[in-house]
Amino acid sequence: MVIASLLEAGHASPSRGMDAKPRVISAEIKHSKDVHQGNLSKPHIAGELGLLGETTSEPHWVEVRDGQLLVYPGSTPQHAPMWRLPLRHLNLQPAATGRPRGFSLSRHGETAPIATF
Repeated sequence: MVIASLLEAGHASPSRGMDAKPRVISAEIKHSKDVHQGNLSKPHIAGELGLLGETTSEPHWVEVRDGQLLVYPGSTPQHAPMWRLPLRHLNLQPAATGRPRGFSLSRHGETAPIATF
């Protein structure tokens, strides 16, 4: 039914046959925010992090990228992040613990941290 209407309208030719290569009119490339692709924005801050209070000594990789704090398992970002914290309503500030390169997250207008790294 559809093929017949295309033939009548002049959009298809019966001489082309079904084995002819189809003509691409338009295409769209799907973009995925995959860690392994090179189309991600550069992180503002990145580095290895030991979490305070953890029972294991396994390092974690942390990045601040696209307004989010991304925490990856291991010392490199090879897999999807295990934590993705939006920083839109949070303040990122130095930790009060005195540890070098430590930081804490608090809500806007509050001084008490909700998480310390």
